[in-house]
Amino acid sequence: MGETNFVARGPELRTLQSYLNRAREGQGRLCFVVGDAGSGKTSLVQEFTRREFTRDSELLVATGACNAQGGIGDPFLPFR
Repeated sequence: MGETNFVARGPELRTLQSYLNRAREGQGRLCFVVGDAGSGKTSLVQEFTRREFTRDSELLVATGACNAQGGIGDPFLPFR
């Protein structure tokens, strides 16, 4: 994957990095990335994952996604 031009998300990337560091030290974490539609949640997670895979190719990342049609009627959809 080529280098991307990803800007203005330094604090968010640092927060995710701190959670990952704690998880690597044995302090497990679950992190929800939330925000309005189009706010860059997917891009943030993809960029963070891309950066971390360049440092540790054995990293395992699990993501979930909601369905706009399900709405609040299926709150556990991301975990299925």
